Amino acid sequence: MKRMFIAAMAIAALVSCSKEEEVSYADSMSKTIQISILNETEGTRAEGGDTAKGTTTTATNDELKVLFAKADGTITFEDYLTSEGSTDDTHKGEVGAAGEEELYVKDESTSKYMWHNVPADVKQIAVVRYEASDLPEGKDNFVGDNLSTLLALAKSESKNLARETEDIVLYGVNTLFDTGATHRVGATFFHVWQADVEVAPKVARLEVHSITCTDLGKLNNDGDPDTYDIDELLLKSLTWTGAEDEHSAPGFGEQRLYGEYNPETAAEDPNTQPDAEQRSNSYAPNGAWSWNVAPCTFTGMKLDMDAYAYDYIIASRNLPLTVTGLKKTANAETADGNTLEAGKIYTLDLEFAQSDIKTQDGICVVVTVEVIPWAIEKRYPVYGTPGSTSGSADAEK
Repeated sequence: MKRMFIAAMAIAALVSCSKEEEVSYADSMSKTIQISILNETEGTRAEGGDTAKGTTTTATNDELKVLFAKADGTITFEDYLTSEGSTDDTHKGEVGAAGEEELYVKDESTSKYMWHNVPADVKQIAVVRYEASDLPEGKDNFVGDNLSTLLALAKSESKNLARETEDIVLYGVNTLFDTGATHRVGATFFHVWQADVEVAPKVARLEVHSITCTDLGKLNNDGDPDTYDIDELLLKSLTWTGAEDEHSAPGFGEQRLYGEYNPETAAEDPNTQPDAEQRSNSYAPNGAWSWNVAPCTFTGMKLDMDAYAYDYIIASRNLPLTVTGLKKTANAETADGNTLEAGKIYTLDLEFAQSDIKTQDGICVVVTVEVIPWAIEKRYPVYGTPGSTSGSADAEK
């Protein structure tokens, strides 16, 4: 009876192998690979690109390529994530040894990114986007190179800092894990392994989307030099520092912010004030003033401006706006958003009052910053004088 019972269990075990969720294969066998893009959004597969509203998408899924690699990082095969970006021959895979079936067979019959009959020695998956000019000389792919080559390319400042967002190298890698499931292709079952990959740049990006003086021309104290009201601001330059590097906004300057239209003072000096419909206390570029930068710590920003009042002379015409730090939320008590991390876009709007440029004594006022993964988090500038600690990063200590 004991022998019959053991035989029955053996038969049951064989029958269970036909059930997809219970089949177990040795790690030495070829497998199905399934890829999940963690930061995939509706209609796009990664983030970044300049539009009238600033940065939106950096890459679509047909630009991304998949690198199959061994445990030591050696790349054995390269393919497009989807067939839209490939040539006719891209998805034919590779033929194994004599008499073997085709390897790396892409399966587009499912809603997932899948390849079948992948060699057992593939242990890592990288998803990348690069330009043809990034390839090693004389090569049309990275097969035979190491994943470290792609990581170094993604971190390269010379390659990425001057590029538009749609040309920046994107990189993500992860180790395959055994899902415990199988996938049937014809009469063959393949064990399913999966990699969850976040595809992003290895640089950070800072963008200024608008500049606004909220109370320009609204203080209604014309003629009182002790409480003077500024009517116009001429924007001259915008610079900021991260670590030891100073960055300036190219093409910035000669834009003007105007207070409310005053017909009486306009009549006195008709060349000074534009018509009412041309006046605005805010300026936004077509897109954003933006910088791709190596990961760093934001240490300050300066908006240099000249100020004008129409009914009297301002003693100190040059009144710069100084941002001493960035906040993640408007209610934050310290500058807790000064760290600029790789793979994130930090956007801010410089929104300030006249008091922020007329009383440079360490006063702290907030301005909005936001992050897109590429990701989006909100940040707020802290205003004050250079070297002041009120609300600055030093205040966190």
